[in-house]
Amino acid sequence: MRSYIFIVILFILISCKSEKKEEIILDSRYLPKHVMIDIIKEIHLADAALSILQPRYNNDKKFTAVYYYNYIFKKHNITKDYFEKNVLYYSLYPQVFEEVYDSVQIEISKLQVTQEIFDDK
Repeated sequence: MRSYIFIVILFILISCKSEKKEEIILDSRYLPKHVMIDIIKEIHLADAALSILQPRYNNDKKFTAVYYYNYIFKKHNITKDYFEKNVLYYSLYPQVFEEVYDSVQIEISKLQVTQEIFDDK
């Protein structure tokens, strides 16, 4: 009976162990997190703009995803292929990719709040 209680207590202590997030060091050949956050945020904003503008300007080449994406890639001095390789690389580290997307959501939320403040004035 004593050994049973000891095993149960030991199991509880082990299961209550605090989880330390493992620090993942990314390969320097790839984009740093803050740059990935900026690019993904800009892509999401471009997609949002396109969803509003594209129906109005259906035949205008300036209102296509390719046009906006190429502008974003050029702004960050990268190519579409390099960005896609970075997405694949980051997908190997789900915890890091989740942090990137959480940051993107926070950044976009900040923009929405700022816009709401200006709309109220």
